Amino acid sequence: MDGHVRTCTVDGLNLGEARFNWNDQLIIFHNKESDANSSNIHVLIPSPFVLPKPEDPMTKEQNEGQGYAFETIAMFLACYHLSNDLNMPKIITNTWASMDLSATESFDKVKFSGIISQLKSSFDNVISVEHTLEALENTKPLFDKLMSIPKKIRDPLSVALIVYHKSKTSDEVFTQFLDLVTVLETLFTENDGETKYKLALRTSIFYERDSSKRNELFEKLRTIYRDRSDLIHGNKISLNPYSVYHEHFEFLLPMVFMILKNYIGVLSEDMTKKDIIKLIDREALGESQ
Repeated sequence: MDGHVRTCTVDGLNLGEARFNWNDQLIIFHNKESDANSSNIHVLIPSPFVLPKPEDPMTKEQNEGQGYAFETIAMFLACYHLSNDLNMPKIITNTWASMDLSATESFDKVKFSGIISQLKSSFDNVISVEHTLEALENTKPLFDKLMSIPKKIRDPLSVALIVYHKSKTSDEVFTQFLDLVTVLETLFTENDGETKYKLALRTSIFYERDSSKRNELFEKLRTIYRDRSDLIHGNKISLNPYSVYHEHFEFLLPMVFMILKNYIGVLSEDMTKKDIIKLIDREALGESQ
């Protein structure tokens, strides 16, 4: 199998001696030199290139390959969280290694590639090895469904999942709040103006099936988006971690969780983002679907 392997560290998975293999494209394993809660993830990049010498500067190709690996892992971990509602494992973005894979090598048997400095896990408690492996198996159906969607159609959802992972692994309330709003923007808005109104309306219709409850949700989302705009434009800001931003984050979190799961299902039924928005707008106008 010709390819190029990128490896990085993830904090929050406990695999012991086991290895988890997703379709010979992503493999999770524990490096014995690291904490029990810290794992490494191989990502296969199916466009091999000769590795430069260590003293050579990073190439554009290398940067793109590493970006592809990080994004794939973030989408997988987002699906892990959506499938199990467990703590979101965190990608340690400053630790990575790479290697080429020859045509005669098996990706499943690739050992630790290169040297990654190991960091102490930030998780005091993590689920058992057995529960971790069960959770990873639970992730497969949703991730299979996601990755079976053609890339061009999947792209907005991929961005939303990556931003969701970023929000769930951040310790900064501003980032957590802004990222969840960005997820909704990515899924339900286009570059056609009236963002606050359209985001609130489309999110309400997609998420809330009880039409009698939509107006209250619509008004709440308009308030949230107003506060988001004030924050990013510097009109209003608070350093109090339990300010309105934290309240908005707590309100949005379960909603975004369900929306992402449902959105993956809808896209897997040969629909596109434009199709979804068109159906929502037709429902808003009272037209039959």
